[in-house]
Order: sequence, then structure tokens, then C-alpha cells
Amino acid sequence: MKLQAILAARGFRDGLLSLNDRDLAIRLMRLQEVSVAYTDQWTAIWHMRTGEPSLSTPRSRAKIAGLRWFWRIYGNEMSDAESAAFFDRALRLFGVNALEIQDGDDAPPHVEPRGDLLVEYHEQLR
Repeated sequence: MKLQAILAARGFRDGLLSLNDRDLAIRLMRLQEVSVAYTDQWTAIWHMRTGEPSLSTPRSRAKIAGLRWFWRIYGNEMSDAESAAFFDRALRLFGVNALEIQDGDDAPPHVEPRGDLLVEYHEQLR
């Protein structure tokens, strides 16, 4: 991924507790100047200590909030099939059902991407 594309997408969204990769990917793919190419291979590997909580720990507070916030940001743009796939994946992988995602009372800090990458990068250029 080129730095210019990440800067154009404004980097990672501040405050999103999980699903950061998907959020950034959506915003990158919406950019006119970005072309997508598939490598047909794994390009990232995550190593976690066994038994320690992570953002992908089923039913963790961060995972539930991340799913809920992602739904609040992008849910109205999903087709019925995409929504069904989103909720199915949330239940199958993380044990979080659709009602927990739709009915929670917390909300993302903002729905517009406010990544700090752009600010930090420009400060470094000064």
C-alpha cells in the first residue's frame, strides 16, 4: 500500500475499537485514484500470546463495541445480503448476535474518518 493512498483516506479512524482494517479498506477502495490488486496470498500475520485478551477475543467489550460502531457507520450502505453476511460472521466468529449490535446504546465517537496519521505526517514534514 502506498503512503499517499493511506494519507488520502486519512489513515485509521480515531476511536474505532476494532474492525480498523475493514474501515480503512472501505475508505481506500472509495478513492478514485486507488487501484485494487489481489495478491492471492496472505500479506499480514498476527501473533498473539495465548490466553491474553485481544480485539478478536469472542464477546470482548472491544469486539462488541467495534462491531456495533462499524454497523452504525456502514450498516445503512449494506445490501440485505451484505448485512446478513456481516451478522452471520459476527455470530459465528465472535459470539455476538445481530440484536446486540443493532440495539446497543453506545455510539462511535464520530462517523467521519478523523485519522491522526495525516496530521502527524504533515508535522514531520515541517
